[in-house]
Amino acid sequence: MRKGITTDAISTSSLHCQRYLRTISFSQNPEITRRVLRVLDLSSTAISTLPECVGKLKLLKVLNLSNTKIREVPDCVRRLKCLEYLDVSECTSIQSVPDWIGDLKSLSYLNLKNCSKELTRNYLPKGISSLSSLKTLRSRAFPLPAEENEFLNVKDLGNLTNLHEIYFFLEDEGGLRSVEDGSLERLVKMRILCVGNGILAREGDIEESNLPALPEKMNIMKDLQHLFLIRFSVPNWICSMGNLIELTFYDCSGYPSLETMPNLQSLWLVKDSRCRELPEKFGESGGFPKLVRLMINEFPLLEELPALEEGAMQRLEVLWIYNCPRVKKVPEGLDLLSRLKAIDVEQASGELEERLKEGGEDWLKIKANNPNIEIS
Repeated sequence: MRKGITTDAISTSSLHCQRYLRTISFSQNPEITRRVLRVLDLSSTAISTLPECVGKLKLLKVLNLSNTKIREVPDCVRRLKCLEYLDVSECTSIQSVPDWIGDLKSLSYLNLKNCSKELTRNYLPKGISSLSSLKTLRSRAFPLPAEENEFLNVKDLGNLTNLHEIYFFLEDEGGLRSVEDGSLERLVKMRILCVGNGILAREGDIEESNLPALPEKMNIMKDLQHLFLIRFSVPNWICSMGNLIELTFYDCSGYPSLETMPNLQSLWLVKDSRCRELPEKFGESGGFPKLVRLMINEFPLLEELPALEEGAMQRLEVLWIYNCPRVKKVPEGLDLLSRLKAIDVEQASGELEERLKEGGEDWLKIKANNPNIEIS
């Protein structure tokens, strides 16, 4: 933390001392500028409040308050009509987003990540739906209700047609129906999406039959590159999303023909207490043509991994197998992957650990073709 900068160091007089300064960062403790300032970076300093004079920086476009001690987004920020970038991430005392946030019409980037847990447990204000220029809303996943009220809801989200990145939970079945009815069909510019099923998060019921599928109307997001699903049954239409390069499924169920996805580079399968076996097609020749990273984590019932035919997963470099206590050996054909650089196994069965330890059956087989591979 840059302890040399405190709230007391920011004064009205110092803001007017540099006529032509456009950007400032406090790594070297320079003096603050006057009203022509475009970028104000106070990140990782000891400030807990901002003085009202900051609201006079009429041309300010970037305000970085990340990792500071501020307890709220200051009211003076409301007057910064040219502000495009606001970062309050890592501000662990901030508990809510101000209702007036919609006044910042030029805002295209809002980072709320790793603020207090209360912030993401609370609803976001409806004013966010007025931010027509907003491209990135970065945070922990927040609840998104279906009903019309004073908070941001599913239909409101559909108004943010320039969005590239967002993280949210559909809070109830009404939210799912609203998506099915096309509430989000205008979000065609989305690149990074994390969407969770908040109903089961509350009820704690994770039976496969109770996991809904992500509504097909979301396949309008043709430019989507990164998708993170939480507590959904994985829908078949995902396989048609040709631009996806990263997929994360957390506490999901049912995996379609993901091996056909032409540009998928990273696949993270996390926490599936229902899955006893993965689809055999995962190991078909020609499958996963660009996959580089594969993680299988916390599959307590999974007993084996699909055998790899010659020509499957040819670009795989790293394989993680975590918390899969019933898996007794690595996939057949894994030794054929010439680009494989690392196999990392944790919380495994005694049989798998024995086979992968130095001199073990799988260790010898893999090392024969990949002598430089790391096995841990």
